[in-house]
Amino acid sequence: MQRLVSPWLAIHGEEALPRLFKAVPAASRIVQVFAISTPSSFHLLRLSLDIDYQNLMIIAATSGQVDSIRQLQASYPDRVAIHESAALAVAAANGHLQTVKYLHAYCPNPLGADALVNAAAGGHLEIVKFLHTHRGDDDWSTDVVDAAAASGHVEVVQFLHTSRTQGCTISGLQMATIRGHLDVVRWIHVHRNDLWRASDVMEKAAQGGHLAILQYVLDTSPNVSCTTYAMDLAATHGHLEIVQFLHAHRTDGCTDVAMQGATSNGHDHVVAYLVVHGPELIHSLCGVCGFYKLRNHYCAVYERAIARKPQRMRACTEQL
Repeated sequence: MQRLVSPWLAIHGEEALPRLFKAVPAASRIVQVFAISTPSSFHLLRLSLDIDYQNLMIIAATSGQVDSIRQLQASYPDRVAIHESAALAVAAANGHLQTVKYLHAYCPNPLGADALVNAAAGGHLEIVKFLHTHRGDDDWSTDVVDAAAASGHVEVVQFLHTSRTQGCTISGLQMATIRGHLDVVRWIHVHRNDLWRASDVMEKAAQGGHLAILQYVLDTSPNVSCTTYAMDLAATHGHLEIVQFLHAHRTDGCTDVAMQGATSNGHDHVVAYLVVHGPELIHSLCGVCGFYKLRNHYCAVYERAIARKPQRMRACTEQL
């Protein structure tokens, strides 16, 4: 913005701005952004058309421009007051502690969830601590710690666990797993074992393609009961390394969904692997015993039935 507006002003001068805005109304918005981003040029706002006060507050908060926010409040107090909470939430999301502290004094009402969730999701621990100290009665839902877990900020998760009563939920664990945040997954396993479902973690890790988390689950829960769903998810999302790992370390295999998903999503490398290893991996619903088993499995139910009524059973299985 500086490189666009500053040269123009050097050539034409500030007095030419009204003519520019009349000829090109959109230029007014550009100059507004320049003015709010450059506190020494704040006075140019007075020449602008249709000032977007909310947008200017958000821009100033995004870049941590406390001086610009202060000037907006002094020049247009009634217009910007209603946007102070939103600006604080944006400042929290971008890690601007001084801006959060400044705006905190102008927001007597509860902030709502956005500022708290934004700070946690961004991993801004000092802002989380400040809001905990000064806005402890605000909307501290489980969404806050879940946001920290989902974004992989284990330090924030730890702080909230010890400082707040709203703990992490299964949703936070699932999102941390899908996104591959092993540190968070490990922490939850140790400190919030009530949330731990090893089979669910395996499935989410397979979906996200996170081998390290799969290995961690097997190391800590070697007897975990898993399903074909894990390999189905890995194949559908194109994670061949996960398919190979599960093939080597598990006996659950997959279903036809794995081949269908890999084919539909264009994961040819996974399709090729399943074509070769399908007989030892792909499970289908047995038309005789009613269980999902390998296609070429030995069916004791079928053997017993065919021993009793061989002609009828052969006719039935030929129709399957």
